[in-house]
Amino acid sequence: NGCDLAVYKFILNAMEYAFDLPLAWTYDYTRRQLEAELDFRIEARNAERAAREFQECPTLRGKVVVPVVQHVASGQRVMTMEWIDSIGAVSNGKALRVAGLRPQEVMRVATEVFGHQIFSTGHVHCDPHPGNLLVRHAPADSTHRWQLV
Repeated sequence: NGCDLAVYKFILNAMEYAFDLPLAWTYDYTRRQLEAELDFRIEARNAERAAREFQECPTLRGKVVVPVVQHVASGQRVMTMEWIDSIGAVSNGKALRVAGLRPQEVMRVATEVFGHQIFSTGHVHCDPHPGNLLVRHAPADSTHRWQLV
């Protein structure tokens, strides 16, 4: 909110004054980035772009699924996506093994996903904490046994 940004600007100016470090110039950029990050319409477009980019990548096609954005129930301040059941988080080795999967293979694919985003598309769409990176059984019509969500 505006108060947080005012405190941030004050701290930048104080640090610039106290340590003779040019920091205040970063304020406008940071403010714009935060405003964009908090606009879920932009987040929805980024999710849809990531889904397309994964489908266009021959080595990742079918290995990654991005939940579909439900636009009728989404807006600037809220984003609603389809519900996808999962085996568990990528960090839950026990659940993965119980499901007959090798956690090392799951992490290899997760690493490929991030490598593809960083080095191939330049579009990194993620919030990579374990609760946001899940594994599910692939649908029956898939050539894969499981998918990253």
